[in-house]
Amino acid sequence: MKSNSVKEKSKNSFLITLLKIIAMVAACVLLGLLLVLPLWKWATVSPKSYTIVILVLMALALIYILWKQAKKLGIKKFSVRLVKVLSAAGGLFLFVSQVIAGNRLIAFLSLLVCAGLFTGAVFAGKRIK
Repeated sequence: MKSNSVKEKSKNSFLITLLKIIAMVAACVLLGLLLVLPLWKWATVSPKSYTIVILVLMALALIYILWKQAKKLGIKKFSVRLVKVLSAAGGLFLFVSQVIAGNRLIAFLSLLVCAGLFTGAVFAGKRIK
């Protein structure tokens, strides 16, 4: 007799868990639709204003993140890190864009210059500690 009640409880808990999962999925889909559909409509009706607003919001978010990092690390360490990241990312971008354009010599020179900037930033970072 007790085994039946245990089976009933396990069935009930399984069904409750399954219903919770279904409800969460439904809530996520509904919330996604409520957020995405107006943005999609705006992007299709007025792509220029949508692009400008989204780019401004992304720039503000980036500025906020950089500001928080600068306050957290201090301006010297932050600037060294920023030079490292910008030289690596910029060098890679310049290298790839020049290789795609067919300017292999300029690509190689840009890679050397950015490697030099990155190395300088690494050594500057070691001195700043």
